[in-house]
Amino acid sequence: MPNDDWLSTTHSLSLYDISRAPSIAADMSHVATAGEVNGYISEKLGNALQGTKIVIIAAGIPQKPNIVRVDLFNTNAPIIRDLAQAISEDAPEAHILIISGSSSLLHYT
Repeated sequence: MPNDDWLSTTHSLSLYDISRAPSIAADMSHVATAGEVNGYISEKLGNALQGTKIVIIAAGIPQKPNIVRVDLFNTNAPIIRDLAQAISEDAPEAHILIISGSSSLLHYT
């Protein structure tokens, strides 16, 4: 049996999405853990970030065959920028992991 220690140390999981987070949170709340799962929609980003220690950003549009990496970056960068700004205001001590198309171009900016 795998080590389930993370289940006992995760007290709260906040999900944020412009529209679907509440339904995804409802599905995830069925995981056998004592922690709570909450979903927040667009105008509730600050609420989702309250007390957060780790933020995982999986945002932006995926790369399609006709989109070059720079154009993908230019589309996704404002999304990441706005989320990072909110994190700096509402969860300044949080560690951040960014999963987004063409984030490899970030080191050029």
